[in-house]
Amino acid sequence: FSKSIEYRIYNNIVDDNGSYFILDLSVGEIRFTLVSLYESNSDNPSFYENIFKIIENIGNDCYCICNGFNLVQDPSLDYFNYKNISNKHARVTLLKLMEEKCLSDPYRELNGYKKRYTWRKSNPLQQARLDYFLLFSFMLPYCEVVVTKPSFQSDHSIVVIKL
Repeated sequence: FSKSIEYRIYNNIVDDNGSYFILDLSVGEIRFTLVSLYESNSDNPSFYENIFKIIENIGNDCYCICNGFNLVQDPSLDYFNYKNISNKHARVTLLKLMEEKCLSDPYRELNGYKKRYTWRKSNPLQQARLDYFLLFSFMLPYCEVVVTKPSFQSDHSIVVIKL
């Protein structure tokens, strides 16, 4: 957080395996849950179900989920040079939870059908958009920009959001 932003952290939950870090915090007058996660390439729907149970137990009305989902939302937009859809079962579960919880992908909302990838492999060339933010739909008007930027010594790009 910028030093000019007033915030308070009430609690944090860290997965022993390093798969997620969850903060219960307030920024100004708004209390919400911030989730940073990394799901391995295991096609495990229960991972996402568990994340949402933890979020519900915290009890905040608002939350933001970000980082490495290791699955795409829309194979036609988010894959380049793939033969098969990865993590099919986890993808179905995440999309269902997004719909139930009214979560949106601000990158897709702001950039329409623009193809931009956050992961790449060079031989053979494959790319996918595996890293993104999920926000409540009512938060989209407060979202000014979502961009990807190159990273250093990683096959994933950095995703930046400005609210």
